[in-house]
Amino acid sequence: MGHVLQLSFRTDVDLFEISPDAVILQTPSNRLTLDRLSPGLLSAILTLKADGATEEQLTSQILQSDDFSQLPKFYYFLEMFVSLGLICYTISVDGGSLATVAPLAPAYKFKLQPVHPKTKYILSRFAYCHREAQQVFLESPLSYAKLLLPDWRGGRSFLSWLPLSIVSNLPTSLLVCQPRWSSCC
Repeated sequence: MGHVLQLSFRTDVDLFEISPDAVILQTPSNRLTLDRLSPGLLSAILTLKADGATEEQLTSQILQSDDFSQLPKFYYFLEMFVSLGLICYTISVDGGSLATVAPLAPAYKFKLQPVHPKTKYILSRFAYCHREAQQVFLESPLSYAKLLLPDWRGGRSFLSWLPLSIVSNLPTSLLVCQPRWSSCC
């Protein structure tokens, strides 16, 4: 069971094509014009807005239309997007999204670290969980990012990290399965 790390823009990032080689990237706080884009580079940026892709898929997409000379420009843009806190990181397992980390501030730096099964983890006492539409978010006012658990697998993984005494004392409203999540009960 291998995992895949997908990159995508935050949901509040909008792209507007203003010409065949230029887009405007609009965020709540910034407006960037990206022009003189090659077809492959434009396609990769549009993919980040659509469904996202792995870094390897994005570079392959560029190389299908362009040559290697466009890769440094792509990595320049990608690093700029990361430093502005515009890139979300989705961990997918067996073709399905397990969890997405969405930056809340430019200060957030994503770093995938190994999780050891025997190690006990403790949530911050300031952490809270809430639902938006059919998705569950785990956030903390002390964090620069929030965690999105899109379906029951992420929620089950999250609950498995907690000691049984805490899980058994969670409010029953958190443990009630939604019809879409009925396979977890």
